Amino acid sequence: MSDIACLYDCRTKVIAANPEVAKGAAQAVPDAAIYTVTATDSVIELLAPSGRTLDMAAPACGAVALVGPKRDPGLKAVSMVWTRAGLPAPKIIDSAASGMGQRLMTALILLLEQELTTTARQAVTLDTQVAFLRDTLEDARTSVAEAQGQLRALGQTPIEVLSCAPTGPRLPLNDTTHIRQPLPFSGHMIGAVGIAFDPATLAHLDSSLVEATLIAREDGTTLGHWVIRQADVDDVAGGQAVLALDAPIPRKYRYLDLDISASGSGPAPALLLGSDRGDSTMTLSEGGAPRAGEMLALRLWSGPVFSRDARNDKLLFPLGDDSASRYRIPLPAAPFKQARLLSQPVEDIKWYRQSGRDIFCHPVASTPNVVALPLALSTPFSGISTRLDLANAQAFPTQFAILCAPGDHDVETVLAQLDSPKDVIADTLAVQPWVELLGGTTRAVELTFDHPVDYMTLYLATRVAGDRMDFAHAWFRDLSVLQPGVVHAQAA
Repeated sequence: MSDIACLYDCRTKVIAANPEVAKGAAQAVPDAAIYTVTATDSVIELLAPSGRTLDMAAPACGAVALVGPKRDPGLKAVSMVWTRAGLPAPKIIDSAASGMGQRLMTALILLLEQELTTTARQAVTLDTQVAFLRDTLEDARTSVAEAQGQLRALGQTPIEVLSCAPTGPRLPLNDTTHIRQPLPFSGHMIGAVGIAFDPATLAHLDSSLVEATLIAREDGTTLGHWVIRQADVDDVAGGQAVLALDAPIPRKYRYLDLDISASGSGPAPALLLGSDRGDSTMTLSEGGAPRAGEMLALRLWSGPVFSRDARNDKLLFPLGDDSASRYRIPLPAAPFKQARLLSQPVEDIKWYRQSGRDIFCHPVASTPNVVALPLALSTPFSGISTRLDLANAQAFPTQFAILCAPGDHDVETVLAQLDSPKDVIADTLAVQPWVELLGGTTRAVELTFDHPVDYMTLYLATRVAGDRMDFAHAWFRDLSVLQPGVVHAQAA
């Protein structure tokens, strides 16, 4: 173990003012590590037992005693290290007074007693936490066993395993709102999620585009995407929208986040908060900022997924009938070597870089920033998948857009298409018009083509929504192509 590690481990330590005092301390406490102050001008230096000189930048750990003349400046400087850290400084034991060794032993015994008391108190706290976790685990096992029994009794149909009733507080969904709710249940066991809207605002759903996305926290995979309309909400049941999955979630996904956003200029619908208070892992966040102790009014179903064939009119399935029959294949490294920056920003900063399957495309103040990524793959693909990520919570609003086209276009043509998606240029495969993200938020995007292709150019663009680009760390993450396949093969 290095001397630096010994200075901050749990051993008993004596810091002496000079070598003579250090000899006396070593005789009085032979099992302690004796350090000697050698300099205190700009940096406090201690001579370790091994003979090596160490810088003391933080309070030493373990039971520590200071020994030397009562007004020794070196020991005063050492004690200030504790004071600056907001901790009580060790008392200086006067080496000039009689019985120094006895007083040193007494001081160390008191310090060790305090260490033992603190350790015992922490052990009790840890035991309490372990007991709570054990009870929670047993409750979960009981719930799962009861659910399995009910499933068998009901003929293997989905069973509601969580119901967090609404309490009345409202969360309006305007065009700048982006909320994320971690789901308080093991992800691979979830078959459907229910959320509650304020019944008084259901009429506003059709004037606002409300989207919900279920995201696996492990790797950002989108497991379901829904657009919620008034017709999909059960107003008789108090404004409940049930988001059902098409297929079981793979077992590798345990932690899920439900992302909800809205766009539109009309009156805003509102979600209802639940009676359960979210803990540190289940707390609802709005625009990347946690809403302490709050979570949505949720309902969760487990067991087999709901069937589309026997669907209820108030049961909402993910967008796209073929969304469950596609592979999501990560892009190989080769295409990224062909990526190029189309725009020429005036600002002198590195506006583009690539890391793994992620592309960083920083927005600029003078013009939208556009990166072209040619894709020529050995097998045809029928779509593109990515995750828009404005990583820094301090970032000002930033807009993202995507264009997929088989031909090569200049930056003016690309921007004209993104600004006017309805005026389609020749052979356009898919367009994601400008979408705005707030700082600290993310959004999954999946674009599908009318027919498979084996070559195209992917254009990725960003721009600032106002005139500020501070902290706008804009990323297109987990770039993948979509290919025909069966989702169950991916889950194996």
